[in-house]
Amino acid sequence: MSGSSDRGEATRGRILAATAELIAEAGWSGFSTRDIAARAGVTQGVVSYHWRSKDDLVQEAALGATRPHGYRRAKSWRVRGRRGHQRAVIAVAHGLLEIIHHVLSTGELYSDLGSDYFERRQAEYLKRRAIRQLERLGHHVTLTEAPTPQPA
Repeated sequence: MSGSSDRGEATRGRILAATAELIAEAGWSGFSTRDIAARAGVTQGVVSYHWRSKDDLVQEAALGATRPHGYRRAKSWRVRGRRGHQRAVIAVAHGLLEIIHHVLSTGELYSDLGSDYFERRQAEYLKRRAIRQLERLGHHVTLTEAPTPQPA
């Protein structure tokens, strides 16, 4: 990647992070693009250059674009595949509100579950499904546990 595109991605990341912080502090409509720009340390023109509207920016922040491999992005793709884009946005926004409520009520820091959360949660099911698929293709499958790596 070139230096200018790296800077552009870093700027987008700062703007998205600022938007997520403002959503948590002021709610969905309690801030303007001017507030976002000030929080991110950029001008309003830079925000407008990257997003057509505040709604587009808020949607992208809600979908977890600041963590491209996080739980919110994985949830978005799971819901989007079954229910469509708009329902995915609503599901992720609902999840963000639950996170915000939990953090504010308990005082604990947020810890992302990770993009592989759903796979870890359903590991046995996914293993059986993969075996069935291979057997349907005519393969005989025998599984053995992989040795756990020793710390260096």
